[in-house]
Amino acid sequence: MQATLIQDDKEKREELLEEALEFAERAQKLQSDNYKVAFNIGTLHQDLLNVRMADAKFRAAADVAERIDDVVAMCKVAQRLESIGNMQEAFNVIVRAQKLAPRDLNVVRQYIYYHGRMNKFDEAFEALDWFREAGATERDFGVHAFNIYQSICDFSGVESLGDLIELAQAGGSAVFLGLLPLTESEEQVHRLLEVHKEHAEGTCTAWGVNAMEAPAIVKSTRRMRIGMLSSDLMGHSVTKFSQPLVDHYDPDRMDLLAYTPLPPRGTDAEKKLTDQLTDIRYIHDKTDEQAAELIREDDVDVLVEMNGLTAHTRLMVGSYRPAPLQVSWLGYPFSGGYPGYDYFLVDEYLAPTDKSLLQEDSLIMPRTWIPYDAPKNIVPAERAPHKMSGRVTFGTLNNTYKFSRQSIETWAEVMRQVPDSTMLLVQPRGRSMKLRENLVQLFVDEGIEADRVAFFDNLASRKYHLSCYDDIDISLDTFPLTGGTTTIEALHMGVPVVSMRGPAMHQRISHAILCGTG
Repeated sequence: MQATLIQDDKEKREELLEEALEFAERAQKLQSDNYKVAFNIGTLHQDLLNVRMADAKFRAAADVAERIDDVVAMCKVAQRLESIGNMQEAFNVIVRAQKLAPRDLNVVRQYIYYHGRMNKFDEAFEALDWFREAGATERDFGVHAFNIYQSICDFSGVESLGDLIELAQAGGSAVFLGLLPLTESEEQVHRLLEVHKEHAEGTCTAWGVNAMEAPAIVKSTRRMRIGMLSSDLMGHSVTKFSQPLVDHYDPDRMDLLAYTPLPPRGTDAEKKLTDQLTDIRYIHDKTDEQAAELIREDDVDVLVEMNGLTAHTRLMVGSYRPAPLQVSWLGYPFSGGYPGYDYFLVDEYLAPTDKSLLQEDSLIMPRTWIPYDAPKNIVPAERAPHKMSGRVTFGTLNNTYKFSRQSIETWAEVMRQVPDSTMLLVQPRGRSMKLRENLVQLFVDEGIEADRVAFFDNLASRKYHLSCYDDIDISLDTFPLTGGTTTIEALHMGVPVVSMRGPAMHQRISHAILCGTG
């Protein structure tokens, strides 16, 4: 009965969208140079999953906006292009807008953001000066500079921004994730947890969210209904661990629904997920309260939140208590701070050694906290690199935002103990000359010659990232924020991982994976 109601709602919504599209296309014939009309038509096509048509209309809207020098409109179009997955064209639109208004505050802000998303960090770094010239406040500058400095391992730049905890309260999810690699001591972890709670309390207060009671757990003979709240179920590293659940759940025993903050994109991954799940509910056009009401109407028994304080977070949905049981899992290795979540799904190795380092109760899985289906189309190299080169190659594929002074000091110490060894840093950000200069200097400061540090941009070379492990003998992990996906993939490719552990969850991810694999 519930599935039938959902299908009826979808069909009614599609009819209304088709009707609105017909009126909008009539309006365009009368106002062909009105960017808003093309923009609205693109939005309607997007909602109808006609992504190619949406892309064409958004591009047309950008062209019209450019002709009339409307950079505000161009920024809006860029965001829509990003929302349908066309990051390259979103980037192109912002570059064009910056040429029209070189020092417009919002244009420069978007210019920095999109250059960062495209791994063009040298250009983004240069634009930080423009941002100041455009009149950015210290707080606004700090939020955007923090991401760029951290991405290019400019630790002095990060330190120049002052109190990063205060910055996180202003920047929210754009900053909180970046603080985890800088949070080492238990005292720092406790402080960061309190700031998460303060941030959540302030947000809930601003939106008038009061403490709410969870719906009662009612025994029923119907199938259990589980909802996944996440923007990362399609084409994200999180997908590597969520997809096995989708592939192997039994639809005869339970309903599995997804609630995504992203608008429809019409990708193959999205179509596959649509076929596998009971339904995908798009909540990009709903407030948190409206999204919570939808989840409540869907009669969800367990809500699993999988974003945490990362991009597109909708953590506050859970604070409206739409489900009897609410669990955080996977996407963010730290408490989000928002009330309403009962558990954090972990295993015995991932769980913090001090319970006070986690706001939620630990829901401890018996064997491991993540499933993983290894790709079948690639196998490890038959010979380790050192057997061919005569020297040991250490390496990492971790994102540079996870790098810390402590990581590099530790890696350098390991290299000093292994004469002639090299460090291979693999990732698209390696094309940044600023990043290379900063990292080489950090190693040189620790007594490691510059020619012992190598970079490889697997994206530019179009080399499958897993194949890069064939060039690494031993993977050295980051700390305090350890690897996750990279640790599992290194092990799958036959490369041992050396990691450190601490008391907090973000310091124990690799530890849990290594213990779980035996």
